[in-house]
Amino acid sequence: MLSHADSAAMETPAAKRAQRDELRPQLSHSSPEADAMRARVLVTSLAVESAAGLNYTFALYSETLKRVLSLSASEVQFVGSAVNVGSALGPYVGVFFDRFGPRATSVAAVFVGGAGWGGLACALVTGSAPVAAVIALGFLQGQGQ
Repeated sequence: MLSHADSAAMETPAAKRAQRDELRPQLSHSSPEADAMRARVLVTSLAVESAAGLNYTFALYSETLKRVLSLSASEVQFVGSAVNVGSALGPYVGVFFDRFGPRATSVAAVFVGGAGWGGLACALVTGSAPVAAVIALGFLQGQGQ
């Protein structure tokens, strides 16, 4: 006689998929719930896509950082490097993703990146910020990507 663990190990991928699909709520393709789900997925996808590519736009606002915050060229380069380093340090993000899943990772990225972008925006609005703070905010902005 097979134990439960033995019988589960013998299940085919198709049987596992069928069992998983039974647990999912079934939505009609034309129901209001399905339409709302599609809209939510579209908005979320566009937000993630647009935020993920923002580290390539540094050249668009670097001159503004230099002018408004009276930064030297090397200080602006440090900010740009911090953005790049922040977006490149991803191994611990992978560990976070494995532990908590995609939703929590995306939410954390929104808050961390938002702190970086929000801080840079506040620095530009006030017209003053310590160079170290601008570099740290650039790093956070990179981390959100």
